[in-house]
Amino acid sequence: MESEPFVFSFSFFVYWYYFAWAILGLFAGIWIYKDAKKMPKLFLGSKPIWWAIAAVMLGGVWVIFVYWLIHHSTISNRIVAENENT
Repeated sequence: MESEPFVFSFSFFVYWYYFAWAILGLFAGIWIYKDAKKMPKLFLGSKPIWWAIAAVMLGGVWVIFVYWLIHHSTISNRIVAENENT
């Protein structure tokens, strides 16, 4: 009796996809947490740990995009506030 060769099933790829997405979220959470700790003021007074948790739970790519948009892009209120102080 011969054994059948291992065949990659669809569920195998689905598991690896979600595993990779979780690892990406974990790394994004760590990066966002470190960056948010350096910021003098965060959006709505949120704490860095909440941004990190959001990256892990909601997906790193989306949370990085929103974090960048709120805190580092040219539409950020921080740029306007910094220009008023000078």
